Amino acid sequence: MTSICEKYDLQKMCEAARKVTEISTRQPCPTHEEIYGSQAFDIPYFMTNLPSCRYSIYHVLTKIGVTDRAVRLNEIVLPSFIYKAMEYHFGPPEETGWDPKHCPLMYKAIHNHLLTGLSRDYNTSLGLGHLYSLVSEQALPWPMVQIMSERCTISNHHPVVLEFIYRWNRLCQVYEGKEIEPHPAATSKSCMFLGIPAITKPRRDTMPFEFFTADVMRNPVLEPIPRLFKLTVVSLLTNDERKHQGRKIPLINFYETLLRLKLFLAEADSLGVLGQVDDL
Repeated sequence: MTSICEKYDLQKMCEAARKVTEISTRQPCPTHEEIYGSQAFDIPYFMTNLPSCRYSIYHVLTKIGVTDRAVRLNEIVLPSFIYKAMEYHFGPPEETGWDPKHCPLMYKAIHNHLLTGLSRDYNTSLGLGHLYSLVSEQALPWPMVQIMSERCTISNHHPVVLEFIYRWNRLCQVYEGKEIEPHPAATSKSCMFLGIPAITKPRRDTMPFEFFTADVMRNPVLEPIPRLFKLTVVSLLTNDERKHQGRKIPLINFYETLLRLKLFLAEADSLGVLGQVDDL
């Protein structure tokens, strides 16, 4: 009797199922979708130390293209499992620059989120990296930023992301002492088809942190806030950045800022409040 694994190309069938899901829903295939989701076969916490459970279906998994299996994180895992998950998503600490000493703190943070009613997905590179950044209170290592950005499901063509990139590039022009062109809204004769240029590349990778925050504080939305309070906030933020970056004049990095914007959008979407985000 011919086995199913020999009769059918299961890997191509799974790839086709993912493509059909993306076409029919117009969204990326859910990572935890049964059988063909990228994390459908994550290892539950109680199986991590049971080799027989881990490898009993290994033959079938290789046939459908599953070569690596992460530990699925939840509120009942151990700190050692968080280390395994970090290693799976970001590679060895000595290569990517993350610090294993934060794993116990990440474990405590997961429980704090549970007690406070926060629901977060720690089983993606984006979610796990966000958890790491919360407990480390330091700038994310650049390799982690790259990995999180590459695996983020929010496109650079998201309307809010495009708007941020457009504003960043205009601010770069001001920093460089160049005159900025009028906003499309001031020159377009059409209101229905008004839009901003679909530019996804930054004019500069970094700019002084204080220059960026000074521009934010000039936003008319913040005018009702007392000036002394705004100056105090900027001073605290700048001092924190000096400490984290170890430099007298800290910089703000475009890619890290864009990643944090995408984290905000992803969390707002999961909480069902994305429609209430009018302006950033």
